[in-house]
Formats: sequence, C-alpha cells, structure tokens
Amino acid sequence: MERLFVAFTVAIFATGLAAQELKNVHLLKGLTPTQFQRTMNMIRSSVRVHCHFCHVAGEKEWDFASDEKPQKKRARR
Repeated sequence: MERLFVAFTVAIFATGLAAQELKNVHLLKGLTPTQFQRTMNMIRSSVRVHCHFCHVAGEKEWDFASDEKPQKKRARR
C-alpha cells in the first residue's frame, strides 16, 4: 500500500500544475484544490478511516492545519 501511495504522489507531482497554497501542507504541494481533495479522499479510503482520524474536528468546523493528532504526524513520516 505504501508503494502505491508513493507512486501515486510522484505521478501527481510530475504534472507540475500550479496550485493555491493550502495551510500547513508539507508533502502534497503543487496541487489544485480539486486534486488535493481527491488525493486526500483516496488516502482516506485506502487506509479505511474517516478524516477525523488524522484531522481535528471541532464542533462547527475542521482544523485541517492542526498538527495536534499524532496520527497526522505519523502519516507525514
């Protein structure tokens, strides 16, 4: 599964599309917002968890930029 993720990420980076910068994004830079969202959805479904597994869900909105959860730190490694 890790090889699939790496291959998929490399393929996306190879497109070289300019993108709007998202807050606290370390690895998936250079994607359009649509590409970024689709990539995150692919990762979520591949590891069979919901977004709140790595991201902080508040009562009214998400804090996607937060590095509070150790799962997000692990995913980056």
